[in-house]
Amino acid sequence: MLIEDYNLTSRRAARDVAPAINRAYRLVVPLLALWLVVWIAFSWAGVQDDGFIHLRYADNLFRTHLISYDGVHPNYGASSLLYVYLLAFLRAFTSSPTLPRVVSSFAHFLLFSGLVPTAGRSRFER
Repeated sequence: MLIEDYNLTSRRAARDVAPAINRAYRLVVPLLALWLVVWIAFSWAGVQDDGFIHLRYADNLFRTHLISYDGVHPNYGASSLLYVYLLAFLRAFTSSPTLPRVVSSFAHFLLFSGLVPTAGRSRFER
């Protein structure tokens, strides 16, 4: 079998699969959007315990410039240091206890908005 024949066969197979993938995207993306909206709406009032822990680390980082839960003893008990740094940066602008929920919801919105443009396009178009 020649390489050109293999490439031609692969392109035909990709063309045959592309409509099924487009249909799947058109079904999955709205379902993900609905799930995301419902998840944010139902969990908006309840700030998770981890959010408060990260916010405590962020407050101490903002005030003492140490990664510390109690503000005295430096430790790295936070599960996401990047998230703590982001919250500490945003803490300079607001002291809201819902800051972790707002940041999390915004990050999920950005991730979902990256999926939407791909919903109508074929992955195999040239």
